[in-house]
Amino acid sequence: MNPYTGKLCNLEIEVKFECDNSVDWKIPEGNEPGIAPFPSHFSPVSDKTCKLTMNVPYKGACSKKTGLSGGTILLIILLIFVCFYLAFGFAYQIFIKNETGHNRIPHYPFWSFVFLSCLEGMMFTWKFVTCQRKKEKLLKYDSI
Repeated sequence: MNPYTGKLCNLEIEVKFECDNSVDWKIPEGNEPGIAPFPSHFSPVSDKTCKLTMNVPYKGACSKKTGLSGGTILLIILLIFVCFYLAFGFAYQIFIKNETGHNRIPHYPFWSFVFLSCLEGMMFTWKFVTCQRKKEKLLKYDSI
């Protein structure tokens, strides 16, 4: 209940954590309650809103981003590998095997099979999700 208006309302509580490296949160021992620092900003429920807002200082809210992540490094290595694969594959197909047309693509039969299989899987999934395949066709066996 809003103490200013006397009306029932849905209470909202918004907690924002601010970066503050000097604040330590005490870790409780045993069954004692945890001790958090007092909020640096506190706005109580007003007559217009049923929202309570508080800003709490916390060392863990400080950004620790430095350098590249492991996933980014892995993607860079993969991109470099793909570039070398394509460059040396094309060079081999053109200058050593004297291939022309789509046969210049390294391992063309394999990659066309992979692409077509992915396309077929996406089409099957789309038709299954959107119910475009007839149920009778799915339930019947092929005649011999």
